[in-house]
Amino acid sequence: MSDQKIRVPFINKIIISGRLTNEPETKFTQSGTQITTFRIASDTPRKNKDGEWDRETLFIKVVTFGYLAEKVQGQVKKGTPLIVEGRLRMNEFTPSDGERKVYFEINADRVHPLVWLGSAQFDTSSDEVKDEEVENDIDDDIPF
Repeated sequence: MSDQKIRVPFINKIIISGRLTNEPETKFTQSGTQITTFRIASDTPRKNKDGEWDRETLFIKVVTFGYLAEKVQGQVKKGTPLIVEGRLRMNEFTPSDGERKVYFEINADRVHPLVWLGSAQFDTSSDEVKDEEVENDIDDDIPF
């Protein structure tokens, strides 16, 4: 093998389906950008040690910004089945007990409801707010 290095592309893309576990919550940055968050539960079927089918459920926070946040807030509710496309992001914090905690969330680029909720059409595009613009602008003591 030669001394050439393999270039690995920088890809951070996630597509996940699930159901909303809570009503979407909305906040605004100091500059007025809307941020809507919600959690989804995504099931993965698998066989357990007895050979019976079971499911493993993953609960994950989803964050939307700007125009997409407005649409999500107005058109989805607890229990809605969705497909979410976005980027996976790791966050960490240290609560008062001093033990460092790490969690993952999805910064959504698109949200696709799998049922029609009323007659309004749901536009799934975002207006591409950069993480750096929002990161220092959020007043959020609890990360969930």
